[in-house]
Amino acid sequence: MLALLRREAFKKAATSACGTLTQKRNVGNLPVKSNKYIEEFGARRETIEKEFEWDGPTLRRIAVWGLLVPYGVYQMMLFEFDKTDAFGGKPKRDMWGSPSAKHQS
Repeated sequence: MLALLRREAFKKAATSACGTLTQKRNVGNLPVKSNKYIEEFGARRETIEKEFEWDGPTLRRIAVWGLLVPYGVYQMMLFEFDKTDAFGGKPKRDMWGSPSAKHQS
């Protein structure tokens, strides 16, 4: 209730000082032309869940980019670590998935 009274008092003070309470716009009316292709892309992004299908190509794409590519990058990283450690004369690092970490008993 107190907040409502404060708001009304502020409105009355603002309108009495200025005459009217208007919002000031700094930009103005700029001539903006809408691009048809951008508008279509924005509308399509809003309804993508209606267009998405679980089919063979989609599952293959998820498997390749979600599993195989990250695994390949990780294996290349391990290979690079092992090569640089061998070149520098350091002992091999014991990392998950590296050949040196497999069953050292």
